[in-house]
Formats: sequence, C-alpha cells, structure tokens
Amino acid sequence: MGSKYGSYSSDRRTSSKDKGPKVHPVWRGVGFGFMILIPIMSYALMMLLLEQNDVNGWIPLTPDMMAKPGEFLYSIYPDPLLYVKISLFLLCLFVFYAAFLLISGMITGVFGVSRKDDPFYVPPVRRTKKPPKRYKNY
Repeated sequence: MGSKYGSYSSDRRTSSKDKGPKVHPVWRGVGFGFMILIPIMSYALMMLLLEQNDVNGWIPLTPDMMAKPGEFLYSIYPDPLLYVKISLFLLCLFVFYAAFLLISGMITGVFGVSRKDDPFYVPPVRRTKKPPKRYKNY
C-alpha cells in the first residue's frame, strides 16, 4: 500500500482560508483586559454595596446569612459575612459580564459583519433554467 492510504493528516486538507476570519490582535488585548478588570470592578462594587448597606440598612443581615465557626470556608477565611460577600461578588461579576456582552453585541450589530466575512452566510439558490410550464388537459 502506498503512503497515501497509510495515515490521515488534516493539515494538508485544510488551508488557512478555511479556518474563518482572523481575530484582530487588539481584541485579544481588550478581552484580556476585561478578564482582569471585571473581577476587580466586581470586588469594588461588592465592598461599596456592603458599606452602603451598613449605613442605609437596605437588607438586614440575619444570623442565617452569616458563616459560623466550624464550617469549612470559615476555617479558611474567618469572616462572618463570607457567604454574603461571595454571593454578592458573583452577582456583580455576572451583571458586569452581561453588561459588557450587551454593549459589545450592540457595537457588533451596528458595525456588523458583511456577507463576505460571515461564516454562516449562505447565498440564495439561483436557478439556471426556467421550470417547465405545466400543461392542463382540457
């Protein structure tokens, strides 16, 4: 048997054109920046909301919400507001992520992808011949 049938390699079957449009390097940097910036912003907002909750008393923190001595996470980080901080941090993280996703989606919608760059665009089918006329038998 020849080497043609002996092994399979996808490298020679695919070219760089088949892989789709390339992402501009600036967007990789922006994504990396947001990956670092969003958790920092979420932590700052969480601390700000907890301080304002102490001043204004929006949500009363009950003992059921507090971490108790003897629990696993309390032994790692002894803070009675640990569960409140974790849940509020995750909520802020989700809100910031959703907001930036919405903004980037609106920007992409405005400046959109053209038809030639869209990997999911399928041109309409064009007929080369006219369909035959139907004859009626009278």
